[in-house]
This record gives sequence, C-alpha cells and structure tokens, in this order.
Amino acid sequence: MKDNLLLIMPTITNNYIFKYKEQLNKLSCNCPDLKLFKPVNRISYRFSKADLAHQNNHVPPILIRNAPNNASCQIICSNYALSFFSTVEQAEQRFLSILAKVPMFKNSVGEFITECRIVESDGVACQPGRDGHFELHEFENTSFANRYTIVKQIPINI
Repeated sequence: MKDNLLLIMPTITNNYIFKYKEQLNKLSCNCPDLKLFKPVNRISYRFSKADLAHQNNHVPPILIRNAPNNASCQIICSNYALSFFSTVEQAEQRFLSILAKVPMFKNSVGEFITECRIVESDGVACQPGRDGHFELHEFENTSFANRYTIVKQIPINI
C-alpha cells in the first residue's frame, strides 16, 4: 500500500519551473538531471565585468555566444547554466587557464571575481568538481541583480 501512495504523490521536482524552460524542454536529454542537481545554499564566486549591471554577468554562456557546433545535448544543457566556483582562488585559477588559451575571454566575462550567496529558491546546482566549478540552473523568477559583490580584480599579464 505504501508503494502505491508514493507513485501518486507529486514530488517537488515536478514543481520546478526553470528559466529558459522552452529551450530546455526542446533538448533530447534530461536537462537539468535532477539526480545530480539539487537546490543549495552556499557562498559562491563568479567572473564579472566591473559594471555589475552588465547583461553578461547575469546570463548563461549560450546567450553570450552559441554552443559549439555538433555539441552534445549535455554540453548544450550545461551552456544554459550559470557557472560558479567554491572559492575565489578556484575562480581565478580557471579564469587564467581559459585566458591563456582564449585571450579574448575577458571581453565577454570581465576580469573581476564577484561573491554571491546562492539560496535554495534560486535553482538547482550540481556538486562542485575538483576544480571548485559548479553549474546552477536558475528557476524562472531568479534574479541575481544587486546580489554580486566584487571581491577581486584578476591580475592579467597578457
């Protein structure tokens, strides 16, 4: 009897409404994969332009530049998420690593690191990787406007 009750009870995952839901619903993969992505509360760090109101500070990569040609469904899904890091140092290390390969990278994301508190009502995030990077798929009404604080300008020697 308990098993039957579980089958008919709605789960909270059925209530998630994501930003970019029209695009996510067109993907052939489970995006985001709710087995891997959960609501979180954490301090996080992100690349930013000096002008905190700049659009690129608040949108996922796919809205700044197109996903690579022939990208897998998982890569396209990932490009609809915001990138964050667990520490300032991890964010700076990733920035410098990308900049060494793509010198124009700073033009799209800026050369600052901002701090932001993510709360459960913002969206769902995966666990940080060994490099501290994690992705957040935003819920429909999430706004990070006025929630970033610049904590560091990344020294660039190019």
